[in-house]
Amino acid sequence: MKCYAHPDREAVAVCIVCKRGVCKSCEVIMGGRHYCKEHAEKHLVREGRSAVYQERGSAITIASILAVLGGVAGLVVGFLLLMIGLVGPAAANSPILFSTFAGLLDYFSAVTSYPADQTLLVGLAAFLFGSVGIAAGYYMWRRSKRAAILAAVAAFLGEALLVGGPEVLALAGAFTYVYAAATILSIFLIVYGWKHLK
Repeated sequence: MKCYAHPDREAVAVCIVCKRGVCKSCEVIMGGRHYCKEHAEKHLVREGRSAVYQERGSAITIASILAVLGGVAGLVVGFLLLMIGLVGPAAANSPILFSTFAGLLDYFSAVTSYPADQTLLVGLAAFLFGSVGIAAGYYMWRRSKRAAILAAVAAFLGEALLVGGPEVLALAGAFTYVYAAATILSIFLIVYGWKHLK
């Protein structure tokens, strides 16, 4: 059998993956197994990814995902509260705006009953906490202890906003309980996986 890359040379082994013959210069031995150079590189990349995952730990991986998802929820709720706080009062004085946004304002009538400045403030806070949660989740994914602390603080402040901001409860309803459970779980996972952070 000839080498797949050098047809003028005799093969000294067969790649365990592609079953092609390899000469002495193309042969790579890892873990007692013979590979061609192409599949040896792919094997090393897979091993490297696995090692990174083990270094990060499953607890931190899940906590990072929950932090990003919680951040996205905060962004959405914050954006909606900001829009309602801005459009609600203006629509009351403008027939054009009122007819344009009547469906939205009717759908969120529980939220529009709160003062506009309070709704804007809570919306801005939710939007900021959501942005921080997304960034913290990303950097926690990269194994940062500071990001994990920031994610826990953002989650705690988000919980405080749920308790102190009835607009959020009126807007998100049952989803607030899902957010609260995910937040508690993410904080527990951060504490559990703390040893994997640097």
